[in-house]
Amino acid sequence: MTNGYRLDNFTTEIISDIGVHSCIKECLLRKPHCQSINYNTQHFQCGINSRRADDIEFDGVQDYNSIFDNVWNASRETLGNCKDAMCSPLQRCVTMKSNNVCISTACPKGFYGKEGQCLPCHVGQYNDGSKQWCSYCPPGSYNDQTGSSFCQPCPPGTYQTKLGSLTCSKCSVGSYQDNTGQTGCKLCPVGMYQANTGQGSCIPCDTGTYQHNSGSTACSQCRVGTYQSNTGQASCLSCAPGSYQDTVGMSSCKPCQPGSHQSHWEQTQCTACTRNWYQDQPGQSFCKQCSGYQCVNTAKTQCIGLTAIQYSWCTSKQFVGYMRFHQCKQHCLNLGSSCHGVIYPRNYENWCYWCPSAQQAYSGNSNYWDLTMCV
Repeated sequence: MTNGYRLDNFTTEIISDIGVHSCIKECLLRKPHCQSINYNTQHFQCGINSRRADDIEFDGVQDYNSIFDNVWNASRETLGNCKDAMCSPLQRCVTMKSNNVCISTACPKGFYGKEGQCLPCHVGQYNDGSKQWCSYCPPGSYNDQTGSSFCQPCPPGTYQTKLGSLTCSKCSVGSYQDNTGQTGCKLCPVGMYQANTGQGSCIPCDTGTYQHNSGSTACSQCRVGTYQSNTGQASCLSCAPGSYQDTVGMSSCKPCQPGSHQSHWEQTQCTACTRNWYQDQPGQSFCKQCSGYQCVNTAKTQCIGLTAIQYSWCTSKQFVGYMRFHQCKQHCLNLGSSCHGVIYPRNYENWCYWCPSAQQAYSGNSNYWDLTMCV
């Protein structure tokens, strides 16, 4: 060859400086040799006995067979008028700075050129027809077929981080991927979970449950004293005063029943009204006090007033009624035996006494009950 360099392993020359001379490139397609037809038309050089090409971006098959490609010059007179008819079969014409060259670029989509013939791209690779070599499938895609012109994007629930993959990997538990062609998965957000692999979405926590961590595989039940009425929540809510919850994993709180109350948050039970106090409504945070000559019933749901005969003999709230023992005792029992301030008589007494105030003794008739024992 005139003014060319033919070596045992490589041929060197800057294509733009060749002019009418010829340059044959022999690049073995094994790491890290340059690929024979992957070059920049303005700045390409295979150095003498080098193992790489300068000023190119390697993008081709690395691990398979060798490719032998000839790059021939067209005459200088044809510069600017490059036609594929000037080249041999399986080649096309490319205009350089100072000349035209023919390169082997005639293989169809899904194939690459080797020693004058076209071979199918291997699995994990593709050729869309824009080049004459096969490229690795990019991250986020795969190809398990030979001779492909494109790679398949990883479907939802999967991902791929590597080049040239034959398959995609499933998202792990606690994660998901709702898009195609992705290189990673997303963690399930708070209030959601995923217990299975390869999923395209996460599952919201059910009512009565919550999850405050991302990437979770399950939700937790609301503890006693709390609840959650909505799905997909990161926390539970405290039961308000007037209510309680004694069971885990519930979607609501229970109201305090009449005769009871609860004045605090996040409680597991209600408190019964104390003596002479009552509550006739559910879900209350306090009890109401019976007034005057009234006693609370056993259920603590209402106050019962004494009849006019029963308290007509009362003076200054010192005692109730002017009844015989059996009448007074029966009345006290009817009231639930819990009337605050009423003194129950002994068998020989004829009176039911009313305490003016707690622990206050009544002085006077010695037959009266000792009022320091008021209930």
